[in-house]
Amino acid sequence: MTFGDTANQIHFPRAVWDTPPPQANARSYRFYVTQCERLSAVMQAPLSSVAVVRSRLRSTTPMPTLDQLVSTLHLTRRTLQRHRDAEGSSFAVLLTQVRCERAQALLHRRDMHHDDSARVLGFADASAFSRAFKTSTGASPRAFRQQPSDYSHRLRRTD
Repeated sequence: MTFGDTANQIHFPRAVWDTPPPQANARSYRFYVTQCERLSAVMQAPLSSVAVVRSRLRSTTPMPTLDQLVSTLHLTRRTLQRHRDAEGSSFAVLLTQVRCERAQALLHRRDMHHDDSARVLGFADASAFSRAFKTSTGASPRAFRQQPSDYSHRLRRTD
């Protein structure tokens, strides 16, 4: 290495590159090669529009409206609808499923008030949130929060 050169470079003898590192482990190597192959296969597989919509709904706070979602995805409402129809789903069904998932997670947080949960989930107010939660799960948000272990295994599936 020479200071002041036009490029910063470090040169190692070929023997250094050919020598396995002292912490090398064949089992770890196989594990990481398998993980890389799986990740590569996932990255190359085409995404379903349902998976994309579900992912956006899960990760965006507050939850987007349909118009906000299509704008973010650079699609028209009709294009997204055709994709979802082809996959046998609708925005309303996906929204209900994701809201229910996120509501259950939010209700486990003791520091979050019902009004805040309603806002994060895109409801107009806490009473609309309470009605929708009870319709989806069979339990009120208050009952779910007070006894999460008793209700969480009895909630209706929305899948």
